[in-house]
Amino acid sequence: MSQQIEKNSGMRNFLIIAIGQLISLLGSGLTNFAIALWVLLHTGSVTQFGMLLLIVTLPGFFVTPFAGASADRWNRRWIMILSDTGAALSTLVIAVMFVIGNPSIWLIAGALGISSICGAFRFPAYLAAVPLLVPKAQLGRANGVIQLGQGLGKILAPMLAGVLLLSIGIQGIIFIDFGSFVVAVVMLLFVKIPSPPALSGVSAKPKKASLLKEAIVGWTYIRTRPGLLALLLFFTFTAFLMSMAEVLIPPMLLASASPAIVGTVVSIFGCGLLGGSILMSAWAGPKRRIYGVYIFALVHGLALVIAGARPSILIMAAGLFLWTFSMPLVNGYMRVIYQTKTPSDMQGRVFATASMFVQATAPIALIISGPLADHVFTPMLRENGILAGSVGFVIGVGKGRGIGLMLILMGLSVAIGTIVGYLYPRLRQVEVELPDALVEPKAAVADLTPPATVDVTTPNNPVAKPRQPAVVDYTAPAVDIKIA
Repeated sequence: MSQQIEKNSGMRNFLIIAIGQLISLLGSGLTNFAIALWVLLHTGSVTQFGMLLLIVTLPGFFVTPFAGASADRWNRRWIMILSDTGAALSTLVIAVMFVIGNPSIWLIAGALGISSICGAFRFPAYLAAVPLLVPKAQLGRANGVIQLGQGLGKILAPMLAGVLLLSIGIQGIIFIDFGSFVVAVVMLLFVKIPSPPALSGVSAKPKKASLLKEAIVGWTYIRTRPGLLALLLFFTFTAFLMSMAEVLIPPMLLASASPAIVGTVVSIFGCGLLGGSILMSAWAGPKRRIYGVYIFALVHGLALVIAGARPSILIMAAGLFLWTFSMPLVNGYMRVIYQTKTPSDMQGRVFATASMFVQATAPIALIISGPLADHVFTPMLRENGILAGSVGFVIGVGKGRGIGLMLILMGLSVAIGTIVGYLYPRLRQVEVELPDALVEPKAAVADLTPPATVDVTTPNNPVAKPRQPAVVDYTAPAVDIKIA
């Protein structure tokens, strides 16, 4: 009975945190959209805007390894509180600049860079806190709720920002964002996140190692487990293609429809993201999550093929709906596998490592997508292009058809990558060969038998080692620890 109460309390605390983060994401989405419009109108240069985005993103990328190590060393709740507070103060600085009427693009970039650093600390702490609150059987639904918040932010923020810009102006929107961070912090103050049980041998003495050495441990843990390494590489590969598609889809749509119709199509495939998140929130997925990854990765690839197949706005909308529908399901099942196969006190470092791999592909995708479309594929499918009489006979020729061919090839690449991943036994059997390293919330209180220690250097099997009594007090409840 007491265990059921603890589980219900943990789920309630998770939902409180998730609601606060949803409100924060919505506020940030409003600000990002409004500032993007302002910068584009102020500079008139897409290139400068792209460089500004890169400058803003880099600080968060470089601190990610240390953020992951911090999430495993310190109290995850306080990391989230301090991260949201720092982002709120950065947002307030931007709002003040607009109020006094002297906004500087580079000061805005600096403030957004600080916010990016705060987000880099918040993200691994948030994901690593979920298994401490939610029963293992509900992790799929919990990750669905997280992605539901992200989907709602992406769909609602542009719509609301467009209305609010006319009524309260950009400074009003930024003050709303500041308020959303305050709400997130207040909700975090009303919940408790248990401290992770010390299960991994490398973190038994976390405060005696440097943050740099602890950051490397996340990569070591993944690298020495072929199944998790293959999953990370597959995730990075699909994320790279997704980043390319996000660059290519808007110009392909504009080649076949007016901006008003394109806006409608964007809303449609935004609903796909929302639908996939709702499905994952309601259905935890197959018993073996890796099969969920395979199935919806194939849907992901098929969707890109459909989207690029014909210059029909209806066909494109259908393909893009399936594309965004499959995103949260593929990502969510991957996260659940990592959460269940990684000890609680190492999840911050492992998720930070995965995040770094994905983030590292985004600049490459941004750099190569445009030149490939403009100078390679578009000329091939012009009226007299070298592929006009062959491939062009099937998918059409003219404006936007080169990008369509790129999407088809990318979709086929995802499908081939999925098949290769299925044929690789270490990935297909990752949930069978690797034992669950996750301890249920409060499990250490109920079971007085010391758990086995996971040896990070052993690829597939945990090695039971005697536990020193001073490491974990099995009779004491999990309590918050203070930041050192």
